[in-house]
Amino acid sequence: MKSLSTLLILIAAPLGLWAEPVSDLLPPQTRAETLNLARTLLATKPMDLTEEALAAMNPFNPLVPVAPGVDPEKGPVQVVETVLVKDRDLLSKLAEDVMPSGMMQLGDRKVLLVGKKKLKVGDRILVNSDSTVYELEVSAIERTTFSLRLKNEEITRLIKAPNKKQ
Repeated sequence: MKSLSTLLILIAAPLGLWAEPVSDLLPPQTRAETLNLARTLLATKPMDLTEEALAAMNPFNPLVPVAPGVDPEKGPVQVVETVLVKDRDLLSKLAEDVMPSGMMQLGDRKVLLVGKKKLKVGDRILVNSDSTVYELEVSAIERTTFSLRLKNEEITRLIKAPNKKQ
């Protein structure tokens, strides 16, 4: 059996050497057409744009739209005062809207009861104030208190039983 396979190799090996080599390269005419297409696609064309057109194309600094009939230099002057509220003041205002009805403890896990929600430490509460929605995080729950966090500020509030109206 070995001699038959050796004989086959000795006969087939020279036939492979006489075979014509196959190249992965394309013919020169096809390569020239591809290069010409690439050159035309990469060619830069000068653009005659005004500063206004360039500013309009900048997504980070858009132009302010001008109302028709209003001179941009002499338009109506409006002074808008922006009231900056500190995070601490905002958090105390938002914490007033969170009214827990109590807390319960299941094993070593404490749960804060706010309406029909059962919140644990790390859960987030959405609070709406002045048509803006804020996300407060429950950072701690104790027997009589709970803590809320907004950004880097934290506030601790008492858990008060809801007033029963008679």
